[in-house]
Amino acid sequence: MADIGAVGAASSQVQQSKSNTKTTLDMDDFLKLIVKQLQNQDMMNPMDDAAMMNQMVQMATVNAMSTMADASVTSYAASLVGKEVTVTEPGPDGKIKEISGNVTGTAVYGGKQVIFVNDKTYYLTEIMAVGKLPAKEETKPEPEPEPETIIE
Repeated sequence: MADIGAVGAASSQVQQSKSNTKTTLDMDDFLKLIVKQLQNQDMMNPMDDAAMMNQMVQMATVNAMSTMADASVTSYAASLVGKEVTVTEPGPDGKIKEISGNVTGTAVYGGKQVIFVNDKTYYLTEIMAVGKLPAKEETKPEPEPEPETIIE
């Protein structure tokens, strides 16, 4: 079994070699960790081959799921092109404004999917509704509860 200290040292080396903005490990980072584990393993108690292969399969599965999720988000954004959406935008007074318009395109900006509405860029998380939201109704007072009837 690999020494925990060696794994931690390898992990910190990988973190130092990457920029500070990266907070996740990719397959390349994972393989570097495996190599460090193999280099620093206890010769009297070597790493289990089956466990290492299991870890590699799990990492490949996670990568595949991540790729599928990214493709799904991209597909969803593309499906909005030509449709009317309502997005949110903070107003100058600090209140949230609702903006409706047709999606004219989509792209990836800063690693996140965005849409273009009325010549502005919005993240998918800023979409409140597909279509236009109905006008806000005035708040109606809640009806008073009916009196209880006592049956003897």
